[in-house]
Amino acid sequence: MNIKKTLLLFLSNFIIICFPIFLLFVMGPSEIFFGNYKEFGFVYQEFGWKFLIFAFLISFIFTLVISFFPDKLGKYILSVFWGIGIAGYIQTMFLNRHLEQMGVRAEAYTASPSKIIVNSIIWTTIILGALLFAKFQQNIFKKVMLTSSLIILGMQCVGYISLFPSADKSAFTYYSDKDELILDGSKQFTVSSNDNIILFILDNFSSTYLASAVEKYPDLKDFLHDFTYYNNADCNYHGTYPSLPHLLTGNDLDPSLSVDDWLEDCWTNTTTNDYFSILSDANYKVNLYTPTTSILTGNHSLSLLDGKISNITTKQSSICIDYHKLYKTMFYMSCYRFMPEYFKSFLTYQMKHIPLLYLIHKTIFYIQIMIFIII
Repeated sequence: MNIKKTLLLFLSNFIIICFPIFLLFVMGPSEIFFGNYKEFGFVYQEFGWKFLIFAFLISFIFTLVISFFPDKLGKYILSVFWGIGIAGYIQTMFLNRHLEQMGVRAEAYTASPSKIIVNSIIWTTIILGALLFAKFQQNIFKKVMLTSSLIILGMQCVGYISLFPSADKSAFTYYSDKDELILDGSKQFTVSSNDNIILFILDNFSSTYLASAVEKYPDLKDFLHDFTYYNNADCNYHGTYPSLPHLLTGNDLDPSLSVDDWLEDCWTNTTTNDYFSILSDANYKVNLYTPTTSILTGNHSLSLLDGKISNITTKQSSICIDYHKLYKTMFYMSCYRFMPEYFKSFLTYQMKHIPLLYLIHKTIFYIQIMIFIII
């Protein structure tokens, strides 16, 4: 076999192998990212180009290894790659129509037994069909594999490229104003080796919720054994505003003042200054975690809380990414789309242990929970 034919054979095998790998490692994570980047809080460069390089590199390695196998075994391996690619493409494009988003429910996603069986039959039929076709129609099947892989891979590449102009610059750069003040979340799960005061303020949380939940899950409170639950605690006001500023400063709402004026008074009056001075003199740090700072500051910046809240920092200095969890999360989310129904519940269960909350050490906790920590 001359060099030209060898290179053409290697290229055709590379295309067939790259087809499912590109779907799983490049197109899947990229579509997920560009559909949700404003909520994720990290930019494409953190994982995108690495996944792209990895996909082509691993495809090249697989192709190189297969080239040393006997022709017959190599064709069977190629047929399995192609079958997985076709089945995954069909799963993503057509069979996931009623698939719920990850994290919608507290429990893991579970498909009905009938749906799992039908889905498994489709996958098995495609992969076994590819093996049988490769066995009995080798020449024709190689052309079918190469042509279909090339067409679908080409469409996916066009779709992949089209994702970039559809996104704004926040998908690729972190902040237009890197000096803007925010609440740093990097110490959100770090406590002092000395005494700690941790206060969970639960928004829209009825006093009956916990009791009914404990009836159903008796061990629910085990991890809170050192906490005190005030089941009769209530705020003076009906809404999140002005309840939170009042809870944190003790300043009663003054209806005669505008929102901004009242919030400024909350954080600058003598009583509030004295209270936080006492904490500071006792060597306490006060860290506040909430995604919605405007409830506390109105149209003022977080400089209003400066000298009282300890975890105020600039946006640029707050970025700290756990890349291992980031890569694993993006891969699992892609697998959730690509894989058969049988594996989806396992993937959602795994995702419970890698929440995006831990990926980006920023200000975001849960939208209805504020944590007030004094350490």
